[in-house]
Amino acid sequence: MAPIPSAFYPWAAIQWPVSSLNTSLFISRALQIFKPDVILGTAALVWLVAQGADFLKIGFFSPIGFLSGITTLPPFSLTYLIGALVGKYLERRIGKEKWDTGKAVVIAGVMCGEALAIATAIAITIIGKVVTSQPF
Repeated sequence: MAPIPSAFYPWAAIQWPVSSLNTSLFISRALQIFKPDVILGTAALVWLVAQGADFLKIGFFSPIGFLSGITTLPPFSLTYLIGALVGKYLERRIGKEKWDTGKAVVIAGVMCGEALAIATAIAITIIGKVVTSQPF
């Protein structure tokens, strides 16, 4: 229908250059990634926050979740936080054992629903492009 990237595929036209710049920035700074002072400082900060959460009897604290939340963009880390809070709520509501056995089914259902929504959207987009392109 159209070459990739083009006006028909704006995500590729916008995101491919951004992705290649991010990758090249990461690769070009490879020698400066290992900084022991930053690693030790971050480890000390996470340890202090974990000890503070334990001392204050906060319901749950995940150092891995804390670090991944710091290093990702806010929309993604916010969805991780919401997912963790919903998971903890459901764990308390229906029980830990039942939630541990049922969360895989919930995740599979969400992924199947997302796949169906994406396939439907792609089918509608392709039909719309074919109808409006007028190849004759």
